[in-house]
Amino acid sequence: MSELRADTITASDGSSPVTLTKQSAAKAWSHSNLTSTPSIGDSVNLSSITDNGNADFTWNWANSFNSVNYTFMGSGTWSSSGNNSGGGVLPEANITSSAVRARTYRLDSLGALELIDNMTTCHGDLA
Repeated sequence: MSELRADTITASDGSSPVTLTKQSAAKAWSHSNLTSTPSIGDSVNLSSITDNGNADFTWNWANSFNSVNYTFMGSGTWSSSGNNSGGGVLPEANITSSAVRARTYRLDSLGALELIDNMTTCHGDLA
């Protein structure tokens, strides 16, 4: 296996350092437990999760997106036993550049339910 280490990557004409971007990388993601008081296990670009009531949450970004035109996707489980435990996260229409409000559901009945093991990801451009 090879490994590349560098302090600076310079343009081919030698004029300046090259700016590397990660255009397709997730700009925010989280792994959280949404039962009782929401707790964030691990995340990137997430400052907090607000509990708005039964199965109704707001993900608050540490760094805002440059517009409301970003994607927010999520899934999770509602059962610690893992049997028939699929869950979904459905964003509401009022997405802002600094937060997204969404509801969590059991997929077998589409009943509102707070998810135990919740995973979300966002793609878009940061401000």
